[in-house]
Amino acid sequence: ISKQTTLANNVLVIKKWIEWTVRDTKISRIQNRRKTSNRTGC
Repeated sequence: ISKQTTLANNVLVIKKWIEWTVRDTKISRIQNRRKTSNRTGC
């Protein structure tokens, strides 16, 4: 039982980690867009 619970916890942690990484990438992309738009003057 303990092994199953640890596996489930690991899966949840991995899912959360993926969600955070996706958010970070999206935020970085938006920031990069703002930087490029500021450079072009749009």
